Amino acid sequence: MSTRTRNTKLKKNSRGWFPKEVGFLDRAKRKQPKFNLGKDEKEAAKRLARIQELFDDCQRYTGLPIWTTFGLYAAKLLARGVYQIPLPFDRDEQEIVHDQESLEDICANYVQMIRAEQACYPSIQIVPTDDDAYAYGVRLNASYEQAVLERKEREFKEEGVISSGKKYPDKYVSGSLHDAFDRYVSHIKKSENKLDAETLKPAQRKRIEYVDVLKLHHRDCSLMELSSYDAIAEMIGYWANRPEYKKGKRYKPTTARHRRKELERFLRWLDLTSEFDWEMPRGANQIKVRTVELEEDHESADLLTKIVYTPEQLGIIAGQANEFERMLLLVGVNCAFGAAEIGRLITNEVLLHQCHKYAERLQFKSTGSDSFVRLMRPKSKMFGEWILWKETAEILDWAISRANQIGTPFLLVTKSGDRIYNEKLKNPQAATANCWRKLVKRSQKTHPELPFLPYGSLRDTLPDTLRHRGEDTLASICLAHKTAFKADNLLEAYGNKPFGRLHDAIRDLRGQFKPMLDAVRK
Repeated sequence: MSTRTRNTKLKKNSRGWFPKEVGFLDRAKRKQPKFNLGKDEKEAAKRLARIQELFDDCQRYTGLPIWTTFGLYAAKLLARGVYQIPLPFDRDEQEIVHDQESLEDICANYVQMIRAEQACYPSIQIVPTDDDAYAYGVRLNASYEQAVLERKEREFKEEGVISSGKKYPDKYVSGSLHDAFDRYVSHIKKSENKLDAETLKPAQRKRIEYVDVLKLHHRDCSLMELSSYDAIAEMIGYWANRPEYKKGKRYKPTTARHRRKELERFLRWLDLTSEFDWEMPRGANQIKVRTVELEEDHESADLLTKIVYTPEQLGIIAGQANEFERMLLLVGVNCAFGAAEIGRLITNEVLLHQCHKYAERLQFKSTGSDSFVRLMRPKSKMFGEWILWKETAEILDWAISRANQIGTPFLLVTKSGDRIYNEKLKNPQAATANCWRKLVKRSQKTHPELPFLPYGSLRDTLPDTLRHRGEDTLASICLAHKTAFKADNLLEAYGNKPFGRLHDAIRDLRGQFKPMLDAVRK
């Protein structure tokens, strides 16, 4: 299959349409079909993405970079905004072409044709044009499958392939595990959250990476082999026991758990999707396992603290920072932000120089000189709020003015307005990490003893200090952890979390971070 980079840019023609050439009609002449995708650019981009997915299906089916006859037929319908592709039912053609005379044979063959085409083109939905003929054909095929299974079961028992105490699966299930993994990836690409018409959000791209790992660890087999409770329990238990990712190295607990959760999500999809007839074995959806703990997990673990910069070391770094870098530093420490949190921060989430509206309810004192960051984390939908030190408020005031001049709501942007935390990239944190690395390296020129810790260490700095004071609850609220209480509105959040105590604690800790704040003022 071709691995070229696609040109997905759309350009309107003189008639107001968005035309686009996709794929080839034949290998020799390299002639490309042109599709008119409509006059709405957003809808045109959606149609183009679906057509390109369909062309990928054609390439997988033929092994050649050309359209198939059915694929081209479906692509033309997609270009018109028709997303359910009908497969016509023509009884006369069935009788002539396939030499079938009985209605039973014709209807059964019609169902088989739809299933075969759907297997070749998983990115589209193929539907019958005659619902009655299709329903009749489905019933006939089910009875054929049952008859075949019963015959095979008798043969296998007679030949000793299976013991007389075992029973063959109740129905035939076509498809293989790796094929199902591929269809699952197609499902994620089509239906999960996207940044634009083609780009999945980072969390969804990470899920596809997990599926690739699952394919490496689980051998390809018939889906019929996964029709028992024991088979599913074995697959899930494999990840609970943290397999090796290379010789002598077993997966970390969190890594293994993420892959197990994705496997369970895949199995639920496989049970519900119409692409396969596989059904979850009885009781398999109630399998409960715990990720195994190993002795080596605790050998190097420091239960008292995370590795973070001291206030004095932060002061050294702050002394070398420009305004933009000071924003990264101060917001990272003051609000326990990492690259994702500060990269998504927008101007209206910063409340400068105002008394907290619910200070009395939160049982802390607030004046008009106070400033806050208040937001809802996009992935976990957890509410978070942090009172700002004077120096943090000043640098955010500068950042807001800069963003307004550039014409963007985001604070972490380049001079041209491009977002530094770019969720379309495979590693959105890379640019923030590079900026931080350069700052620390400059600081190491005058202080070579200064260690290098990643930007994410700033996110742990304030919560780690709170934990040392015995304030585990405040540390969790400071991080806006998913384990904390979720709220549907602001008052509900304030009623269930001690944000007032958190604001008082952040105020008190200002003195502890005096070396950093003094360096910023200088």
